[in-house]
Amino acid sequence: CMVLVLVGLVVGGALARPVSSYAKNRRQIRHAIAAHAPVIALPYAGHVFFHIPMWTPYVQRSELPYVVIASNHARFKTMSTSLDDPILAPAKNTTWGQSFPASVKVALYVHNAGRNDRFLARSGVLHVFVGHGESDKPGSASVSIDRYDVILSAGQANIDRFAAAGVDIEAKKFQIIGRPQSVDFSTASQPISTVSSPVVLYAPTWPHKEVDKNLSSVFLGESIVKALLERGHTVMFRRHPAGRFNDEGEAAIERIDALIACDAAATGRSHLWGDQAMEMPLAAIFNASDAMITDVSGIAADYLATLKPLAMVAAQPTELDPVDTASVTEQFRARHALGRAAYVIEPDLESLDTTLTQMLGADPLETARTEQHRYYLGGLTGTESVAAFVHFLQRSAG
Repeated sequence: CMVLVLVGLVVGGALARPVSSYAKNRRQIRHAIAAHAPVIALPYAGHVFFHIPMWTPYVQRSELPYVVIASNHARFKTMSTSLDDPILAPAKNTTWGQSFPASVKVALYVHNAGRNDRFLARSGVLHVFVGHGESDKPGSASVSIDRYDVILSAGQANIDRFAAAGVDIEAKKFQIIGRPQSVDFSTASQPISTVSSPVVLYAPTWPHKEVDKNLSSVFLGESIVKALLERGHTVMFRRHPAGRFNDEGEAAIERIDALIACDAAATGRSHLWGDQAMEMPLAAIFNASDAMITDVSGIAADYLATLKPLAMVAAQPTELDPVDTASVTEQFRARHALGRAAYVIEPDLESLDTTLTQMLGADPLETARTEQHRYYLGGLTGTESVAAFVHFLQRSAG
C-alpha cells in the first residue's frame, strides 16, 4: 500500500504545491508519484531547511525527476509552504526508509542530522552526502559522515580535513566536484587598490549557544562595522539565517543594523542590512561587494570563488594554545588553511585598521587566494562544478 503523503496533484504533468491531504487524495497521490517517478531524493531531518534550495537548482539542471522528503508531518507542513519542490513525508506508522518511492536511486543529504540514520536504513539507494557548505568548522569532519556511500567534496581541503581530525574514511568515497553554487558569482575585474570606494560585505556566522563552539564574530561586529563606516566604506551586512535562539546574538545584530541605518541616514550611502540583505540572493550580494569579512564558515570558501579580498575573524580565543609562542594570526592559519588566503582579524581588534588597509589596498594575498581556490574548490569554475555535479547525478541515477 502507499506509505507516502505527497504535496501536490498532477498539474501540467508536474507535481505542484500542496492542496489537500493524503486521506482525501490517496489514489491521485499514488498516481502522481508514479507519473513523476523521482530517481533523486533529498531527505531532510534538520531544522533550518534553507539548506535544500542550495542544491535543488543544480539537481534540476540534471533534468532528472526529484523529490524532497520531510522527516515528519510537522516539518512537511512548514517546508511545503516555503519550498517550490515536490515534497513527501512518511505516512504514520511507517519507517523513514519506507518513505522513498520505489523509483529513487540516489539520495542527497544536505545536512548531517543524527536522525538521517532512519533514512540511511533504506537499502538499494545510493546515499550521498553533499552538505551545505565548505567549512573548517569541527562538524565538517565528523566521523558520522562516514556512514554515507559517497561524499561529494568541493576540493582536496575537505578530504584532508577528515585526516587532520583523525577520521579515517576510504579515499574511494570522496569525489571532488567544486562548488556548483558559485556558478553565478562574478570574479574580481580589477585589483582592489584601483577601486575608488570598495563596498565591503560583513557576513558573520551564527553564534553557537555553546561558548566553546561559538565561532561567530557577531559580538565584535559593531566595532568592525564602525571601523568600516569611519573609513567611508559602503557596508553590506548579512546575518546568518540560523542562530535566532541566541538572545545576546540577536541583540548584537540589532545594534549593528541600527548603526548602519544611522550612517545611511546621515551620509546617504547605499548600505544594505536587515531583511533586504536577507532577501537578496547570495550571488547578488557577492557580486555587488568588493571584499568580505566573515568567520570560520562555509561562506568564506564560497567567496573564495570570486577571488576578491577576504578577511576572517579569529573570534574564538579558546582554540588558541597559550603555550604556543606563535601569534594569534599564525595559530589561526595553522588550524584553518583557508586563513592562509585571508586577512586575519584578531579578537582584540588592535590591528583591525592595519588589516583593513592591507586588504583594501596593496592586497598582498592575491596570489594566495588563487592557490587556496585550487585547494578548497578544486580549481573548478562554477560552470565546471555544475557540469561535474550534473554528470555525477546522471551517471548515478540516469
